[in-house]
Amino acid sequence: MMWKATLLLLVAVLLPFVTAAFDDDDDHADTSEYEKDFDEFDQDGDGLIDAQEIRSVYTGTLRPQDLDAFVRKVDVNQDGLITYPEYIDYAMVNK
Repeated sequence: MMWKATLLLLVAVLLPFVTAAFDDDDDHADTSEYEKDFDEFDQDGDGLIDAQEIRSVYTGTLRPQDLDAFVRKVDVNQDGLITYPEYIDYAMVNK
């Protein structure tokens, strides 16, 4: 099980560099902006975003059902945690 966490961390760390190498400048700028957004949501710095972290950023502005729908849409593997790759994939498709 530890290898999965290590692999997820490795992907999260390497993804911005791989993306920058293959994407054009606009996509790189977008990715950098999305990385800042991800870091803002990831309040405990564990490399994952949970519903509580999103809720605390959008206190009073996001209905619970909208939050749940967003998490279900972005969290591809439905483990309740949004990884950096999941967030980037969602953000790039929904620019």
